[in-house]
Amino acid sequence: TQHVNKGDFAVDVGANKGSFLYWLRRSVGKTGKVIAFEPQPELCKYLKRICMSLKWENVEIKQAAASDANGTSTLFVPSNQPSPAASLIEPSGNVKELHAVECETVTLDSVLGQKGKVNFIKIDVEGFEKSVFGGAASILAKWKPDLLFECECRHIGKDNVAGVTEPLLQLGYDGQFISPDGLKPISVFDPKTHQGTHWDSKEYCNNFFFSSKSR
Repeated sequence: TQHVNKGDFAVDVGANKGSFLYWLRRSVGKTGKVIAFEPQPELCKYLKRICMSLKWENVEIKQAAASDANGTSTLFVPSNQPSPAASLIEPSGNVKELHAVECETVTLDSVLGQKGKVNFIKIDVEGFEKSVFGGAASILAKWKPDLLFECECRHIGKDNVAGVTEPLLQLGYDGQFISPDGLKPISVFDPKTHQGTHWDSKEYCNNFFFSSKSR
């Protein structure tokens, strides 16, 4: 959160139980704003209760999934309970207790376009990153917010991480990924090396930070 300052406008896409949301709303302070998107009904209700009980007046919760189009879609939840692995991409193979939930989809451009400068966007959407960025094309081009996002070969295929990151580089972003040794340039990211181990191993790298060179 060192890249989020008092008075900033931050966005949490895939808020889940609010672990990032807690720190984002502290960082933007009373003069800032955080909008969080969470499509799972139970988690959305939970986040709204937290905001109300703790009087987080600088936080807005939206029950929707960010995408590249406004409408509805199927959210696949690999459990009978709310899950951090819920995705708009249907998982391949056999997944026990998989159930589908109809949810609203929105573009960040349509929701945030008239709300002023966006400073920071965090994204954790289990393989749907490219669509989220596609629905935020105007925001990315105009405001160049800092981006912290998860991106994994196991969700989108080993050759497709570049499909998510390359368009950002073409927009003028400077890309890095978070390794056990700290931030490293995206130019040295290798799916086989950095995501070739089990996702739970300490060598596994799935978090990326992109900031604009022009900011």
